[in-house]
Amino acid sequence: MLTLAKVTSAESAASYYEGSDDYYGEGGRAPSEWWGTGATTLGLEGVVDAKAFKALLEGALPDGEAMHRGGDGVRTAGLDLTFSAPKSVSMQALIGGDERLLDAHQEAVSATLRYVQDNLAVYRSTQEGETATVHSKNLVVARFEHDLSRDADPQVHTHSVLLNMTQRSDGQWRALDGRPLYEHQKLLGAVYRAELARGLQLFGYRVRRTHQDGRFELAHISDHHVAAFSTRSRAIDAALAARGKDRASASAGEREIAGLSTRRSKDRSIDRVALREVWLAKAVELGIDWGATQPPLLPQADLVAAARNAVDYAVAHLTERSAIVQRVAIAHVALAHGTGTVVLDDVQLNIDQRLSSGELLASADGRRITTPEAQAAERELLAIEARGRSALTRAIWQPTQGDLFAGGPTTLAPLLALPESLTEGQRRAAELILATHSRIVGVQGLAGTGKTSMLRTVSDNLGSEFRAFGLAPSAAAARELEKSGFQAMTIAGFLAKGRPLNDQTLVVVDEAGMVSLRDMHALLSTIEQAGSRAVLVGDTGQLKAVEAGVPFRQLQEQGMATVRMTDILRQQNEKLRAAVVDAAEGRVEASLEKLAATVAEVPHATERYQRIARDYARHLPEDRAKILVVAGTNRARRSINEMVRQRLGLASTGVIVSVMESQDLTRAQLQSSLSYSPGNIIEALRHYDSIGLRRGDTAQVVEVEPGCITLRRASGDLVQWRPTAMPHVAVHSLEEREIAVGDRLRFTANDYRRGIVNGQAGIVEAIDESARELTVRVDAGSTLKLSLDQPLKLDHAYCTTVHAAQGQTCDRVLVEADVTSAMANHSLYYVAISRARHGVTIYTDDRELLPQAMSRLDVKHAALDLERTSRRALAL
Repeated sequence: MLTLAKVTSAESAASYYEGSDDYYGEGGRAPSEWWGTGATTLGLEGVVDAKAFKALLEGALPDGEAMHRGGDGVRTAGLDLTFSAPKSVSMQALIGGDERLLDAHQEAVSATLRYVQDNLAVYRSTQEGETATVHSKNLVVARFEHDLSRDADPQVHTHSVLLNMTQRSDGQWRALDGRPLYEHQKLLGAVYRAELARGLQLFGYRVRRTHQDGRFELAHISDHHVAAFSTRSRAIDAALAARGKDRASASAGEREIAGLSTRRSKDRSIDRVALREVWLAKAVELGIDWGATQPPLLPQADLVAAARNAVDYAVAHLTERSAIVQRVAIAHVALAHGTGTVVLDDVQLNIDQRLSSGELLASADGRRITTPEAQAAERELLAIEARGRSALTRAIWQPTQGDLFAGGPTTLAPLLALPESLTEGQRRAAELILATHSRIVGVQGLAGTGKTSMLRTVSDNLGSEFRAFGLAPSAAAARELEKSGFQAMTIAGFLAKGRPLNDQTLVVVDEAGMVSLRDMHALLSTIEQAGSRAVLVGDTGQLKAVEAGVPFRQLQEQGMATVRMTDILRQQNEKLRAAVVDAAEGRVEASLEKLAATVAEVPHATERYQRIARDYARHLPEDRAKILVVAGTNRARRSINEMVRQRLGLASTGVIVSVMESQDLTRAQLQSSLSYSPGNIIEALRHYDSIGLRRGDTAQVVEVEPGCITLRRASGDLVQWRPTAMPHVAVHSLEEREIAVGDRLRFTANDYRRGIVNGQAGIVEAIDESARELTVRVDAGSTLKLSLDQPLKLDHAYCTTVHAAQGQTCDRVLVEADVTSAMANHSLYYVAISRARHGVTIYTDDRELLPQAMSRLDVKHAALDLERTSRRALAL
């Protein structure tokens, strides 16, 4: 594990870091040392001297010269990179007595620091008003070795304090630019773990990965054993939970606060002999065997294959969601996937070989990477649209029929009956669709501009010769599209099952901005082959596709015939409408100024969730049905749902049921056994007769081994499943929810047999515990009976994520806006506030930082964008 923190106080830092643990003074190990080319230049060697360390923290060089200070003279003293060995490694070294593991840890730290010094040691230089980042390749580092947590558990860790100084080529010292270290923090953690795992295996220890990011433990020490010696970790988890967070959802700052709030003062009077006796007795009680098996070392050919497999995985995993990825991200994911078999040099060499052979393509600066296959698919997509321009022999509406929208007499005017209420944008969009001779056209419509009404006009004027049907990325969006008068289905369903097309078919693709390159390419290829025509309707400013590509944007930029609809009709409040227009055009600060009266600042997450729940629950039931509560993360959504239930008096009045929470895995992750944990539910998406699973059947993960997973089927039988051979599955975690009569629920998966689509809501009308049955009245009017003995695909519906909210309309929206969340960005803000007709209330932890957080661009690139430069990225 690697943490990164600023050192702001020379006094406190000096007193803390100089007090290394006594264990390192035994056996000839130094508890501290100077490290780095910069330290050597300054004549700093051996054990860290407290006075020299304190002086450097204050910016005083050994020769008495003061460090150059820019700006107002306020400076950061340094950066603390803390490398913590896996708990089992600390246990094996300090309790099991194998001190070689301390050497392996220190060498892994050194390898990571060498990477930092060679690649990330930079300073900023301003010449003639232009500021540039310059590599210096030297660091001054004070390393301090510790072996205890503050709760006196074994915890080997090294504080590596990077002094805020680096030397220029002319000999002058300047402040170290710390931004690259923060940007590469995850990679640095992966480098450390990979080096440590390789070193441990050279000593004969097997390792087992515990997390997808490459965290691991020694194979012979179980999770139960690790937990018994992890008092400090449990305290931090409890502190985060009290703030409505966990390690996954908390920001780096929040994790640091939790660590500080639970930190106990170190007890320097600990009797080490007595402490180790306590540890040994505890280990005996737990039955820990300190022996380790000796694995054969991998031959060089296998190491090369391991690097190739790790990079294969990284490229497949990352490019499924992003057409262009950072080289540093490929290295990070490859190291995490190959922990125990690869180190950074192996991965770098493999990436270089792929670039040389053309298997991967890099930007001119080498920082960003894509695949030739992605670029070829985009070129073909654009070619399909270009070939279709003016390619149709006739339009749906013939010129002899007159101008549909001129208002004068025409042959078919009585049959057209166009609504006079159409806006200019709606009329122009309908005219384009009905009168075009191009195969593919687009409608770029802002949120709330009446795209549904426009499409209904098109449907009403197709005549008898043409037919149309609709496609959308989700079943819920397809159902909305049906309100325009079209039969509709999901894009996935169409591509899987097909549908008859001919030259008199109009395909209406709604929410086109959420369609991936993969799906858009397949869809337009099918339409071209059938001689059909299509209109793509969407908004590039709203949420993007989960998978790679931005085809709707690319097609518009290439010149696809497109009408823009900008007259917003949804918002009935003039100030709200103006705020939505500002948001749509990227003026987030101006948008928030218009909504300032309805922005509430509540810094603490739990209190913020409670405030939202209170404001929602105070409305009458009929009014609550017209209110949408949205959050950026699932963690916030779940917390708000629970607090709303408490406010409504539903908590502790119902029954506990098992629900399935979908795990969002890429295809690469689905084929890796490391993605699964005991208790996961596997749902077959195809027939797998060899393991007795038909499409729709579920089984539970019992045991996970490399490449093979033991499943328990509904019958109780155990079967062996290999994800690489049978990858077409959905993965769910099993969670508990309380459900009571009166609860509002939403379905989390399509169930076409019951007429249910993902996102549809309903009210619990009855719970029959004796019959183990739940009765739900769906908003559409039907009533469903669900078994309580099976895991259910549903959840509470009081709060939803912004992604699930796109396409919905309501009277009022309550928005949970955490500025520290990675999900806070312009697209989510625009989608959230544009759902409301009458009013929006925004609940944030920081009113001042809110405009900046919601102005972050939700950037998604096309593979052909590769040569567009990135200003701040650093070459790996």
